[in-house]
Amino acid sequence: MGVNRLLYSHVRLDTGVIFYIGVGDVKRSRTKHHRNPHWHNIVNKASYKVVLLQGGLSQEQAFLLEVDFIRILGRADQGTGLLCNMTDGGEGGTGGKRTPAQCKKISDALMGRPLSESHKASLRGPRPNAKPHARKKVINTLTGEIHVSMVQAARSVHMKPTTLAAQLRGDNKNKTDFRIL
Repeated sequence: MGVNRLLYSHVRLDTGVIFYIGVGDVKRSRTKHHRNPHWHNIVNKASYKVVLLQGGLSQEQAFLLEVDFIRILGRADQGTGLLCNMTDGGEGGTGGKRTPAQCKKISDALMGRPLSESHKASLRGPRPNAKPHARKKVINTLTGEIHVSMVQAARSVHMKPTTLAAQLRGDNKNKTDFRIL
C-alpha cells in the first residue's frame, strides 16, 4: 500500500480532551459509521472535532504510531486513560479485496431473499445519481422500442451495459440497432 494513510484523533469540544485515536484516510477520520458504542455515547453527549496528527504515512507507519499514541494516552476500558478505543491499535481493514470464494459465499447467502416491489422497480429503472450517459433514453431503430436508459436497453438484448455505452458514445464501433435519443 502506498503512502496515503494518516493518524487522526477525535477531540471533545466541551473539554478539549482526546477521546479516540485512529488510522485511515480523511473520509474515515470524519465518518460516524462503524464506531464502537463507547464512541457513540461520547459523541451523543458532546460535539467533537477531528485533528489530523500526521499524514503521508504507510499503513505500517500509521499502525505503529497508533499503537504508541494509544499506549501513552491509555484506554478507558482498561482504566489506563480516557480513550474509547477498544483495542491497542495496529490492526484494521486496509481496503482488502474479497476472494472469489468469499464472494460466492456472500452471493449464496443472499440468493433467494425476497425483494419488495419498490426495490425491484428501482433495480429496473435508471438510477437518479447515475452518470449522465446512463440516464439517456435509447431507441432500437429496428423495432422502434424506446428504453429509459442504456442499462435497460442493454439488458433487453443480453449485453453488458458498459459495452453498449461504449458503442453508443462512439468509443467502440456500434454493432447494435440502438441510438441515443
